[in-house]
Amino acid sequence: MTVDRALLLLRGAAVVLVAMIVQAGVVSHLSLFGVRPELTLLLAVSAGVALGPDRGAVVGFVLGVSYDLFLQTPLGLSALIYALLAFAVGTIQLQMATRRRLARMLFMGVGTAVGIVVWVVAGRLLDAVWATPGTTIRVALVAGLVNSVLGLPLIRVWGWVFAPEAPVRVPT
Repeated sequence: MTVDRALLLLRGAAVVLVAMIVQAGVVSHLSLFGVRPELTLLLAVSAGVALGPDRGAVVGFVLGVSYDLFLQTPLGLSALIYALLAFAVGTIQLQMATRRRLARMLFMGVGTAVGIVVWVVAGRLLDAVWATPGTTIRVALVAGLVNSVLGLPLIRVWGWVFAPEAPVRVPT
């Protein structure tokens, strides 16, 4: 393993660890209109936007497995949803070939809302989640709006984690 690869894994592990601590220790106690923020889902979606479908799916899977350890739902449910969602958002962004802030915010907001709905539907199919349709829509809308605003800084975080070696600046 090269030093660059080891640093990449170390930075990625640090982001996932900090996200889990913040999600479980701080964010899970916050509420906006009765909705708890979804930091881990936001990180997965922003990874898809920032890194593309392949790397985004891997990051989404790791985040989902890590978050599943804190939930009382079937192990792997969040990992599956986060990986598929990061892949889908990354693929759509590549197809649209856009780097505009508003478009990225839209991808993260809609991605979050879709992710929550898909997670609830999959959980209902497994008889592990019991949310009403009205609650699901309210949570998806609020979390989507919040995550669309908070997502832009996280794109920079993923850029730092997966950044190639910085070019050397030549003094002018």
